[in-house]
Amino acid sequence: MPDSQVTVAAATFALKLKQKYPQYASTEDEHLIAVFVTKYPQYHVTYEGKKPVSVSWERASASAAEETHFDTLQGLVTGHDHFDVRPPARTNRRAYPRIPFRKTKACVKSQGVPDVIVDVVDISRGGICFVSAEQFYVGTPVSVAPHYIEGGLNIFQDGRIVRVHHGESDCLTDMLLTEYAVEY
Repeated sequence: MPDSQVTVAAATFALKLKQKYPQYASTEDEHLIAVFVTKYPQYHVTYEGKKPVSVSWERASASAAEETHFDTLQGLVTGHDHFDVRPPARTNRRAYPRIPFRKTKACVKSQGVPDVIVDVVDISRGGICFVSAEQFYVGTPVSVAPHYIEGGLNIFQDGRIVRVHHGESDCLTDMLLTEYAVEY
């Protein structure tokens, strides 16, 4: 009697899953396989270190045992038309925690632009986020004085614009405000 065990490369298994379930096309192979075999324990994964190398399972019938290639996933999943794959939790890549700083003004200086008074969104040890109607571009060098007091002794910190998020409209002035992130 032919062997009823089927074994395929992990990459091939993931590719076939993605062909059968296109909604998972952007999911990483390792994560997709891990979720699948957790939901369907009849499938077994062989690992090399932490990386899946192959997936194996028992064939459903004797006629299927005569097949020599893993051509389709027909009968691979019984019952549901899909299985739930959520992307891995996003990690916080920030080096320092952000502190909300609403209702605080800052002064932003940039070459060729008059000083701009802005509203601070949040601040951290590594930078500041503010909203302004003035236009800045990613990569622009700036000097920022958080806790700006007009006519006071303000300390400016050099940095550069690293993120621009166009968005909210100020309901009082009807001006389009853009959120900027500065990295010190």
